[in-house]
Amino acid sequence: MKKTQQRLLIILVTLLILVTSTACKEDSDSPLSSFSFIREPVDMGPANAIAIVVQATENSADPELFLRQKDIIDLISSWATPESSCVFISVSGESIVVDTFNVPESDAVDDNQVADDRAYWANKIIDIASEITANANEVDTLTALIKAGNWLRDKNNENKYILYIGSGIATQNELFTFTNPGLISTEPKQIIDQLNTRYSLPYLDGVTVWFAGLGCTVRPQEPVGTNMNSIRKLYETLVIHSGGNFKQIYAELGGKSAQSDFSVTPVSFPSELPLVFMPSEPIRAEAFTKPQMITEEQVRFIGDSADYVDEAAALTVLSPIADYMIATPSFNLLLIGTTAGDENSQVSQRLSEDRANTVKNTLVSLGVPSDRIYTLGLGSVDPWHIYGLGTTSSEAAQNRKVVLISADSPDASTFMHNIR
Repeated sequence: MKKTQQRLLIILVTLLILVTSTACKEDSDSPLSSFSFIREPVDMGPANAIAIVVQATENSADPELFLRQKDIIDLISSWATPESSCVFISVSGESIVVDTFNVPESDAVDDNQVADDRAYWANKIIDIASEITANANEVDTLTALIKAGNWLRDKNNENKYILYIGSGIATQNELFTFTNPGLISTEPKQIIDQLNTRYSLPYLDGVTVWFAGLGCTVRPQEPVGTNMNSIRKLYETLVIHSGGNFKQIYAELGGKSAQSDFSVTPVSFPSELPLVFMPSEPIRAEAFTKPQMITEEQVRFIGDSADYVDEAAALTVLSPIADYMIATPSFNLLLIGTTAGDENSQVSQRLSEDRANTVKNTLVSLGVPSDRIYTLGLGSVDPWHIYGLGTTSSEAAQNRKVVLISADSPDASTFMHNIR
């Protein structure tokens, strides 16, 4: 009886450890890490557009170990519906789109054939993802998520997903790098606010982002240990404040490193002190003697509309400009709106002008006199236009912008006569 009670106690303690453990566990007898995770139910659902983001870097476990897990296979199978589209992005110091794939129409006539088709195409997607390798030194996870979000944004449909495979331990992109002392100890919302002000957040409105392998490192990168929850919270805050839904997949696997020819700076955990954010550089008049771009990634507009997607985010970007103009009464500003696409039309010209006027109205609401701001819409015939990007590609966002330039600069005189 006593032995039976002892066995039950051991079983209960073991279960408790499994249920409460969400972190990678280092195997002291191995040069690699070994991982032990809870298996949780994974919500399934069809997808119209999928971004597979793969971090095959030397500070992350081999992505194929995750891609071949049953939960992930089932998840991708549920997404692999006819005519769904997929993009593959490699995460490294130069995160890039490496491939795209479209699931063809299906002639399946019953549920079994439908299931077989989905399994077949899911394996095709996993095969492509498994071949992704790093293409540069270091790891820039933020740029990878921005590119995934931009690609999904161009898909005019519902059911959009991102599957991020990798440790998420970023070593590049200034404010979003774990090589910054104290990143783990800093309140995530403070980091996200700084990213929103100084750079840009991913456009993830309506996107569900799944992470697999988050925090799972391999040597020479040391294990994250008790910092796992802080890493998860940071990415969860990033996704939610970018408009998305955060999900995480747990699995059971043994440690194996990703095969990479590129180096990654090891990160030390933990760091006791939070980051101290320095104030932004003051705006100077000479900054506007040359065109300054407010891109779609900084100030976002609703599609085919001059209304902001996020007015609060727009205020964050535009407030320093308003402060400078109020403090510098002699400075006048020209705002030039532009649009994507290579064929100009009255509609695109009017839309670009309306968006420039929206930015003007925001600056006026912040206290800048209206008569010191001029606006102009050039549609797609602006001198900064990049041809061949179309209107639906993620790169097309480069052509949707509002350009700021001193109204008294030589360049501005080229445009001013067009203002009615």
